[in-house]
Amino acid sequence: MGREFQVFSDEGDDFLSGLKVSDRIVPIITLVVYCNDKEWSGPRKLSDLYLDIPVEIKKYCNDYRLNIISPYDITDFKKFKTEVGDVFEFIKRQNEDNLLAEMQSEHEEDWSMSVESINVINEFTGANIPTDKQEGGKVKMCRATEAIFEQGIEQGVEQGIRAFIEDKLEDGVDDETIVNKLVSKFELTEDKAKEYLEQCKEAEK
Repeated sequence: MGREFQVFSDEGDDFLSGLKVSDRIVPIITLVVYCNDKEWSGPRKLSDLYLDIPVEIKKYCNDYRLNIISPYDITDFKKFKTEVGDVFEFIKRQNEDNLLAEMQSEHEEDWSMSVESINVINEFTGANIPTDKQEGGKVKMCRATEAIFEQGIEQGVEQGIRAFIEDKLEDGVDDETIVNKLVSKFELTEDKAKEYLEQCKEAEK
């Protein structure tokens, strides 16, 4: 008869696996973080990928579970001991109106987050939370909320300016009159008013 197959051995180096019976290993745990506000719809264990096989065979197949962290599945974000809980909560609730202001009211007044965490939020939600006003790598979220509010006002004013110009152009108002009205109505410089006018005329081409 041929030589008996051995995986483990206590004798010399004559074994296949590289392990001795007395050897031990440290397990590796793989975590998948799904940074989305939608429910994970993929397989959660290896057997979810199996073809239809007889139960008699399937019971001998090793199964491997996917350790997945999905904000969608989390109901209590306060259980996290670090600001990763705030990151997951923001990702889950990203489509809510005035989310940052609401989260601010739910935290202490001096609530702050690291620039790294804010960058993750911005990357996966497109929130554009400003990080320029930081202190020691942290951003006070009350200031971030104010900055976003100011940005919203500025965007609203700019939309109003463009709508005003488009309306005047449709009515056939001459360029000089439009520029003068922009200067007086929106307190723009003449150069800035002309710049807005040219941008709108270019967009209409």
